[in-house]
Amino acid sequence: METNYLENNNLVLVGKITDEKVFSHEIYGEKFFTFNLSVPRLSGNADIIPITISERLFKEDELVVDKKVKVKGQFRSYNSYEKEKNRLILTVFAKDIEFLENQDEEVVASKDFISNEVTLIGYICKTPIYRQTPFRKRNCRYFTCSK
Repeated sequence: METNYLENNNLVLVGKITDEKVFSHEIYGEKFFTFNLSVPRLSGNADIIPITISERLFKEDELVVDKKVKVKGQFRSYNSYEKEKNRLILTVFAKDIEFLENQDEEVVASKDFISNEVTLIGYICKTPIYRQTPFRKRNCRYFTCSK
C-alpha cells in the first residue's frame, strides 16, 4: 500500500514568533533552524508549537520575535536521546512561511475566522478519549497518525 503523506499530514498555523531562531541541524549543506510559535486558542490561552524551518524559506532578518506569521507544513516526530533519557519530540516541519502584512493587529483565534487547521489521517491504535471544550467543540486524545 502506498501512502501519500502530503494528503495525510498537513497543517496551517497562524501565530506569533516567541523566541529567536536556533540552529538545529544540517543535511547535505542545507541548514535547518527551530523557533517557537505562539498559536492562540478560542479560550484565550495559547499553545507554543516548535517549528523546524529550512534556511531556504526565509531571509536572515525575517524571523524575529513578535513577528506574526502563517506556517504551512507537516507535524513530524523524532526520538531524542539525551543523558540516558529517551523522549519523543513533536515539531512542525515548515514547507512554506508567510510573513503577515498587518503586524499591528493581534493574532486572535475567532469562531468566525479559522486560521489554524491540522489534518492527520491514520489508524487509531488506542481507545480514544473524547472530551468537549468550553466552546462545545469535540476532540479526542490518544491516537496515532501513521499508516
